[in-house]
Amino acid sequence: MGMSEFCMAVLVALSHGSVSSAGQAPATVESLVAEAVKSNPTIVAAKQKVAEAESHLAEMQGHRKLQLALTGSASGSTGQVAQPVSNQSFATVAASLVAPVPNFARSSAEADQAAANVDVVRVQLYRALLDVRFRTTSAIFELRRAEDAAVIAQQNLDQAVRQADDTKTRISHGDLPAADLLKAQVPVAQNRAALTRATAESRIARQNLNDLLQRDLNAPVSINERDFAIEAPKAPADAVVIALRQGVDVAEADAAVRAAEANERIVRRVRDPDFGFQLTHTRTGDPTAYSYLSSLALTVSLPLADGGVAREQARQARLQTDQARTALKLAQQHTRVAVEQAMLNVETDKANAEATAETESIARDSLEKSRQAFAAGLTTTRDVLDAQLVYSQARIEANAARYDYAIAQAHLRQLIGGGPA
Repeated sequence: MGMSEFCMAVLVALSHGSVSSAGQAPATVESLVAEAVKSNPTIVAAKQKVAEAESHLAEMQGHRKLQLALTGSASGSTGQVAQPVSNQSFATVAASLVAPVPNFARSSAEADQAAANVDVVRVQLYRALLDVRFRTTSAIFELRRAEDAAVIAQQNLDQAVRQADDTKTRISHGDLPAADLLKAQVPVAQNRAALTRATAESRIARQNLNDLLQRDLNAPVSINERDFAIEAPKAPADAVVIALRQGVDVAEADAAVRAAEANERIVRRVRDPDFGFQLTHTRTGDPTAYSYLSSLALTVSLPLADGGVAREQARQARLQTDQARTALKLAQQHTRVAVEQAMLNVETDKANAEATAETESIARDSLEKSRQAFAAGLTTTRDVLDAQLVYSQARIEANAARYDYAIAQAHLRQLIGGGPA
């Protein structure tokens, strides 16, 4: 079976056995994923963190702009004048306009740190999006796997019942011994139990999907089967390069490094002097002072001694930057290994899906020949039952392999990422 034929087989497998409910239009895989993304609390919380970080960035950028503060005071006083001796009462009104001089180096570093933190939370948001998308896609495929398994179990049961009926007929005609009926009834009981298990697994899979969709757990799910092909790089090296460039783990670690470097620049400015201009205007009725006075002053605040606090803060900031750079290297290493393994899983699952599909085809042909031989009286009930068992197992394995392959591709796409939206 060629690759194109195999892809068609997978597509056909994905397009049969859909779940439909009365009055409910079938949903595409993409629409179900979009619904899960829209309602997931983790994503909502991540979006809130992004909004908070963006607000903090705007605050830090505001520190580089002109800031003014107006202060004022009014007072009443009573005093005694020495020459000539007299008591005087007067009022004083003062207003000051204060304009601190921005420390552009410090405020730029603070803005850079805030911008890097925005990138961190945006990557975390995108990580949550990728996680929900993968979990939802995987849950859809698991539901399809369970539904197909239930269909297979039902068909196996019907097949076993027909074989038991055929055996009864042959026994009544004297073509087979009565003991063959017991042999034929064993698969009926086994397949009935398998159908019960498959039905329960299908219900559990539906509940898992509904949980991701924030629906009632037992609500019906109607899926419109469409091609949900996931394009993956043809070579592992391509996948690694893409993941190192836009994977969420590497992107988050890189943003953390930029935040740590900006924090180191902030700490270096902790002992910078602070400058400010202050314009003051005072009016008073004090006969011993100016009736009004305007003054312009330059204020300077220069730290002299801090007991070594600034030195230790700088040391801690350097260590945090080193740790962030180490974390980036680890993220790159882990991403490289994870993507390589994911690519191997895709290749292995693809080969397994092709092999099990071929095995299923062979087992189906073998069963058909066994039935024909049985109808012609050339074989026994045991031969048909053995062929049925082989075909049943081959169908189950082929069904599982198809969805393992689809889920492996979805996992690879999750690892590769695509950068924050």
